[in-house]
Amino acid sequence: FIFQASFAADGLYVMCDVVVWNERLEAWDIYEVKGTTSKDVKKEDHYWDLAFQREVLERAGKRVGSLYLVELNKEFIKNGAIDPDDLLQITDITGEIDTMRVEVQTEIGACKNKLKQTNQPSACECRFRSLAKHCDAFKFFYPEVPDYSVYNLARIGNSLKKLRDLVESNIIAIEDIPRENNLTDIQKNQIFTHNFDSIIQDKNAIKRELEQLAYPLYFLDYETYPAAVPVFDGCFPFQQVPFQYSLHVQDSPGSELKHFEFLHLENSNPIPSLVQQLRANVGGRGSVIVWNKSFEGMVNNNMALQVPEFADFLSDINNRFYDLRDIFTAQYYVHKDFRGKTSIKSVLPVLVPGFSYEDLNIQDGGSACNAWKQMIYETDDQAAKDQICRDLLDYCWLDTLAMVKILEALLDAN
Repeated sequence: FIFQASFAADGLYVMCDVVVWNERLEAWDIYEVKGTTSKDVKKEDHYWDLAFQREVLERAGKRVGSLYLVELNKEFIKNGAIDPDDLLQITDITGEIDTMRVEVQTEIGACKNKLKQTNQPSACECRFRSLAKHCDAFKFFYPEVPDYSVYNLARIGNSLKKLRDLVESNIIAIEDIPRENNLTDIQKNQIFTHNFDSIIQDKNAIKRELEQLAYPLYFLDYETYPAAVPVFDGCFPFQQVPFQYSLHVQDSPGSELKHFEFLHLENSNPIPSLVQQLRANVGGRGSVIVWNKSFEGMVNNNMALQVPEFADFLSDINNRFYDLRDIFTAQYYVHKDFRGKTSIKSVLPVLVPGFSYEDLNIQDGGSACNAWKQMIYETDDQAAKDQICRDLLDYCWLDTLAMVKILEALLDAN
């Protein structure tokens, strides 16, 4: 086995994850290792990686044998020491790569010709791609595109033909989009609220939604750690393992808030102790308010597999969920400053001016995950651990308090 073997030939360079000498074929087998699971559907990029590697090795005079894709086995459940044969799923995709040879060679030739050009390019293909797919040079090529444009339309990445039609018609700014268009209702509402500095507010629909709530109200939020290689027994690859929660509780309308919190501070599976404390904090009646119930529900379902004695409790919580985000995804309340988004960080500063995450050391879930990993595994400095602990508690506390304040704003407006 040779890891990170590098090859160069014909102006091309590649670093392979793993190459293995195949005695039978007298050739090098190539293994492409991906941080994906065996159930992931989109593998085209993986195939291109291997096809390009084979092309470079062969141009370097190396005989290539079989081509393998190495992924994580989605069905794997950690139980003690990890056997790589159980964790990894290795698939021979030589046949699939064989069909790509001409296409890869053509693309290599096109790229080499482009590199030979002496004139600076004047455009890039990102012009017809969604904002998330823009390259770093987009602003250089298209400085006339304003900060808020058709590329900011909600889910425009799912309608690239519509985006292309707008751009080819030189309709770039939000305010340039004609009133008669074939965009979605969500996109039309986004445009309307921006152009007319208006708010869309369906008070009757919001009232019907909020009438579903039953006190006491439990405002719940998890922070999770999704390790590619499971760290704890009972977990599978990329499982969202909760290490923290914040819970604000309101017993009756207008009553004083109570707050409960949990943060796991040890290098051990946090699920058993987290669920045990959650069970002590959440009563048997009342609505459990979350922001994106599909995520919290998935976390609960996965925890129930590890602590079956709490499965009924976790299922009951899922049945009592009310997703506060639904009011905004259903377009019952649309504000121009949402800019087509319905994340809690987009809604909070609009409905509750003065409340934001800007003053926190941790401002998003990804940073919270990395901070917890650092606190548990990467530092022995107690002062640093203590600071991370405070930062995590502050962040998660605000996530649930934000839902409290947003609900209050909706109730006051209705």
